[in-house]
Amino acid sequence: MLEKLEQETEIDLTRVFVAGFSAGAMVVWTLACHRSDAIAGFIPVSGTFWEPLPGQCGSLDADLIHCHGRQDDVVPMQGRPVADSHQGDLDAAFALMAQTSEFGTSISQERSELSCERRESETGQRLELCTFDGGHQFRVGFLQDAFLQFSANSPIQN
Repeated sequence: MLEKLEQETEIDLTRVFVAGFSAGAMVVWTLACHRSDAIAGFIPVSGTFWEPLPGQCGSLDADLIHCHGRQDDVVPMQGRPVADSHQGDLDAAFALMAQTSEFGTSISQERSELSCERRESETGQRLELCTFDGGHQFRVGFLQDAFLQFSANSPIQN
């Protein structure tokens, strides 16, 4: 799809971000795991991998900022069984992604309604979990916050 966009439009692929909520966030995590070299940044909200998690991911070549409600009972952060499947554990997803690059120690930051824990790689990629009071929900402010963080971390000017 990205190759087709590049061929048929004047879109700047270095500025393409992928976001998704709930099951859409599960797709975002999968793309981050397998195609982070093709996307500028990832914003999954309230969703992660299904179990079993991938055996390994490629190098994280883009920023990933995940937002999740601390009281989410639809896709709890620790995962849960659903019929014959199981939603994955968010800590395990972060651990899997962190294996792909050398990430420094976690830095805590409060940003409006978000409590964030950020780790950065030696090459500047951000791997960040932002939690909020609430359940399984999406807010436009999550995307706005992530875009502000991406732009502050990027050499690309608006």
